[in-house]
Amino acid sequence: MNKIILAGIVFTGIFFLTSCKEELYEELQILIQNKTDTHMEVTLFPVVESTPTAYPICKGCGANTESKFILLPYDDPRRDMDRIVFSTTDLNTEPYTLALMAFDSIHICLPDKDSAVIKFTPEKATGYSENIFTENAAWDFRIINHKNRVMFGSNPVKYYCYGFAISEDKFVIE
Repeated sequence: MNKIILAGIVFTGIFFLTSCKEELYEELQILIQNKTDTHMEVTLFPVVESTPTAYPICKGCGANTESKFILLPYDDPRRDMDRIVFSTTDLNTEPYTLALMAFDSIHICLPDKDSAVIKFTPEKATGYSENIFTENAAWDFRIINHKNRVMFGSNPVKYYCYGFAISEDKFVIE
């Protein structure tokens, strides 16, 4: 009887160890980065229908995030990270294409800079020398490896992060 119980325990242990394989999850993200010395107020205008204050953060995932937010200055100690504005599991998507899929326009207000306003649309950028919606926009790229905890271990996650930086040297005064 003891051998049957021991065999059952061993079999169960082997089953759990072999059935809990790590599955790599990969995601491409676009972010907005504040590289100025002041906070900025960002308003996103999504392509898809959304509530007045939130929009889907990724295609078909069901998660929503705020469409209006404040980004702290790059050197502010309270600043924790750049703002992810949209993501996809389609790793072959270019960052500007993802921006086009997600947003009609993006407005950025810098209250400490005489209320300067930067506006991005697929057709043009106002107040800024680059356009987040065009192929020739400069993007900062980095890969972040992370582990998501699951019941009997963890699964690896790889984020391909493209950051569009807002910096004062690219302001256009009109």
